[in-house]
Amino acid sequence: MQRKFIVIGALVLLTGCGGKPEVNPEIRQARVEIGALKMEVSKLEIRGQSLERKNERLKKATSILETRLGLRPFKAISLRQGRRSWRFNPDKATLIERHGDSGRPVDLESYVSKFDAYVVAVWATWCKPCTSREELVQLDTLQKALKRSGSMLMGVAIDGLEKVLSHERASSWHYPIWHRDDANIEWLPKAFVQQVGLSLPLFLVVSGNGQVLYWHSSPLTDSVREEILTAALSHRVRRVLPRSSDHQRKRHKRRRSNRRRR
Repeated sequence: MQRKFIVIGALVLLTGCGGKPEVNPEIRQARVEIGALKMEVSKLEIRGQSLERKNERLKKATSILETRLGLRPFKAISLRQGRRSWRFNPDKATLIERHGDSGRPVDLESYVSKFDAYVVAVWATWCKPCTSREELVQLDTLQKALKRSGSMLMGVAIDGLEKVLSHERASSWHYPIWHRDDANIEWLPKAFVQQVGLSLPLFLVVSGNGQVLYWHSSPLTDSVREEILTAALSHRVRRVLPRSSDHQRKRHKRRRSNRRRR
């Protein structure tokens, strides 16, 4: 029994009065510092991820800007490329310049020929996605961006004129509007209609001579809207500055040739 008490007393002395082993103050301080360092590393990792996302956004924005300035070729992502034989041939239409206007006849062929590239939005009042609030906001944004850049958005309504003028959301249309019954059938080639169909909304990026460069047949998203804008502007820049771009490429080749000779 006496030996048992001696063993218990020794254990109490080893573990300390509180029943827990004593921790070296240096070890305790090291643990605190390690915890603080781990928190700092975690903060840096979060900040690094944020900087990576920001860097990717900046790269994307730079790429879009360079494409719009003609410094790099346009590459379609959501848009579908048209064919050389596909021609958009608008002729007679009714122009509605503002809400409350009854419309007047115009000749579209001479009007669109002054643009190097423009965008066509084909829609109808019976098409719910075409007249949704979200789509109208997207169209308004696209129209303003194209106008600032010297291009235009041609909104073409293809159902009855009276329906377009009297619609409950007529005050929100992206004016001016061009109206022509079944314009998507009459102004587009048969081959396009057979391959793409007649679904709405339909967006076309068209060159000044009427070639359908790209098309998209579903409602707009932010990314698709920006891609349509980039496609139109990049073609416009290439039309305006083709010779200077060729000159730059030739000058770059001459420099490379001179370096090799040296």
